[in-house]
Amino acid sequence: MGRRVAEVMSRELFSVTPDDAADDAIEGLLALAVNDALVLDDDRRPVGAVSIRDLVGRRPGDRVCDRMSRPALTVSERASVSEAARLMAGTGRQRLAAVDSAGRAVGLVSALDLVRGLLGLEAPRPARSPRMNLSAGVVWTDELPLEPSMFEAAPEGAGLLVLTHGGPALSKRVVWAEACDDVRTRLMDMLAAPQSEEALLAFWLKRPGLRFRAAAARDAAVRRQTAEELRRRADLPITESRI
Repeated sequence: MGRRVAEVMSRELFSVTPDDAADDAIEGLLALAVNDALVLDDDRRPVGAVSIRDLVGRRPGDRVCDRMSRPALTVSERASVSEAARLMAGTGRQRLAAVDSAGRAVGLVSALDLVRGLLGLEAPRPARSPRMNLSAGVVWTDELPLEPSMFEAAPEGAGLLVLTHGGPALSKRVVWAEACDDVRTRLMDMLAAPQSEEALLAFWLKRPGLRFRAAAARDAAVRRQTAEELRRRADLPITESRI
């Protein structure tokens, strides 16, 4: 069986929403050194794309929806690499948005990804870029192994913490998300204490291959709102103690 898009695509996905300010969107693109971004609706379904060229200069409208191009070109993550390559060749696009069975964006696949897939080569991935939530002003760290030697990369003080699990042969998923008063202290506590009060967290901490990313968030309302949204998207129980 030929390789699937899910095997070669990048899951590093920077996106904006239609209601984001154009100025905020271009700041995000420049900060992450990327030329364009998907525009996703509230259900993470692609509704368009926006590039630096779309955003710069004087144009009518000051929101992303006023300047984005429509529609977004998508391909199923279950499609074969050859199917995706034919779609890309037919449209002249250099990148496609990969979507799941519900039409939600799960990654991006480039022409180079497809060439490597057709040749049976692995796709090396650069270190992950910080993630930015434009509406909340939250910037995430790289995704790193859940090991004490990596905790210095986490911000000091109040913030947000996400744990992910997965690997080359497994679909990556968010398995834990929370707001905390001190991110580094909380990371150390996770490994030092049994976490008996949080059965789900205790379960995942026993599994190998956990990774984390974190973000500083001084504003308590932002922490609460973002943690709640992260848990909802990952189908995690929403408990008062972790939001």
